[in-house]
Amino acid sequence: MTRRQSARQLVRAACGGGSSSPSQQLRRFALHEHHFGNIISSSKHLSATPSDFHSHLCQKIRHAQERVILASLYIGVGSGSELGETSISTKHCKEDEFLQSLYFAASNKEIKQMQIILDANRAMRKVSFTNKRNAGQSHDSNQGSSLSTNSADTVLSTLKPFLERIEGDNHSKNSNNGLFLFPVNDQRLCTILPSPLDEVAGVFHIKAYLVDDELILSGANLSEEYFSNRLDRYMIFTDGGGGM
Repeated sequence: MTRRQSARQLVRAACGGGSSSPSQQLRRFALHEHHFGNIISSSKHLSATPSDFHSHLCQKIRHAQERVILASLYIGVGSGSELGETSISTKHCKEDEFLQSLYFAASNKEIKQMQIILDANRAMRKVSFTNKRNAGQSHDSNQGSSLSTNSADTVLSTLKPFLERIEGDNHSKNSNNGLFLFPVNDQRLCTILPSPLDEVAGVFHIKAYLVDDELILSGANLSEEYFSNRLDRYMIFTDGGGGM
C-alpha cells in the first residue's frame, strides 16, 4: 500500500466510511471559533515565548479540576529537590516548577484521571539532574555525573500521591491511570543498537498536553530548554475542543 493510499484510508476511517468497524473509526470534533485559544505573551512579541508556554502549562496543571493527560517524548528530571517540601519560588529550574505543579495536581483529591505517556527508550535513559548540567546542555547530557536518574522514575515520584489514592478506590482499579512507556522499536533492535543509536529507527514523538477541557498541541518537550529558550509551536483548543 502506497503512502497516498494509506492517507486516503485514514481519511475514510475518520469520516466513518470504508470497511472499518465502529471501534476503528476516528472520532470527529466540531470545532468553532471559540475553541481556538492562545498563550498570552508576557513580552512585546506577538507570539508566546518558551517561558510563556511553561508558565501557562504549570498554571493549568496546578489548577486542574478533573484530569491531566500528557504525551511527550520525555519529561525533564529537574534539579533533584524534594517534591512538596520546597516552594515554587525557591525552585532551582523551570523543570522543578513543572514537576511541582504535577505533584500538586496529583495531591488534589478532585482529580480523577492522570495519564503520562512517554517514549520508553528516552524515559528510561539515565540523565543527570538539571542543576548538574552546564547551561545550554540538553536533557541527554550526563557526562559521567554520579547524580543521575531517569524521566520515568521522576514522573512516578510526582504521581505517587494520586496513585496511592486510587489504589484503594474500587472504581479506579481498572482505569488507565498512571505512567505509560510506549516502545516504538522492536526489543531485538534495542539489543543490537545501544542507546541513543536505537532512536534512528523511530521514537514516540507526540506532544499533546490535555488539562481538563484544554488541549495544547506542540513540538515542545517538557524540559528546561523548551521552557527557557527553545521556541516551538503552541496550538491550543479550549472549551472542550468540540468534544475531546
